[in-house]
Amino acid sequence: MDLAELHLHDGILFLFAHVPTPPVTCNWQEDPTARNFSFRLDRIQEIRTSTDIPWYRREFPTLTVQYRLQGDLKNYQPRRPQEKIVEKTEQYVIVESAEISSFWFQQRILRYLPNFQILFPDWLRHRICRVVQAGLANLSVPEGEP
Repeated sequence: MDLAELHLHDGILFLFAHVPTPPVTCNWQEDPTARNFSFRLDRIQEIRTSTDIPWYRREFPTLTVQYRLQGDLKNYQPRRPQEKIVEKTEQYVIVESAEISSFWFQQRILRYLPNFQILFPDWLRHRICRVVQAGLANLSVPEGEP
């Protein structure tokens, strides 16, 4: 790990860490947050001694995301310091955010269905569309069933 801190997410405490050489393959060229990992504290089974190698990062890599909120969320006001409004009209608000985890962003933005649209980056919009389509497929009722 190269940087770590505790994060409270949905009532669960995580050790959030940047792992420069992750044990899994990740596309960090596309997603700069792909090397940021969250570890649930209640699931950590082994703690090893730390090395004396100093951390070189002072901040987590971030991903800039821009999204539009409309409908019931058209008057959204940023609640997190990394969010800022870049455009506001009577019909919608466009928010830009520096995210440290594309996964946590995805989990949060899906709560806003159907009132959001990802504007940037394209790859994240496509990934979230695939998640929504897979969810809809799981909810569909086969023909002939009540």
